Amino acid sequence: MISDGIQAVQNRSRSEIITSILETAREGTTKTKMMYKAYLSQVQLVEYLTFLQEHGLVRCEKGTQLYKLTENGRSFLNAW
Repeated sequence: MISDGIQAVQNRSRSEIITSILETAREGTTKTKMMYKAYLSQVQLVEYLTFLQEHGLVRCEKGTQLYKLTENGRSFLNAW
């Protein structure tokens, strides 16, 4: 049973991972919480966050370590 859960996580699409990160960042969160909730390593999370920030879907609030959705990120989640 546990191996089925691990297999499901390993076979997620890029879109599913991005959606998971965006849902976690909806109200603002830290990298650590995103990493745990999206089941990603730190290296993977940094790659996805870089991509999401470059495309204007998330932003890091100045003076904090909180990541939040932008309006574009909210639109993406609503469309998904």
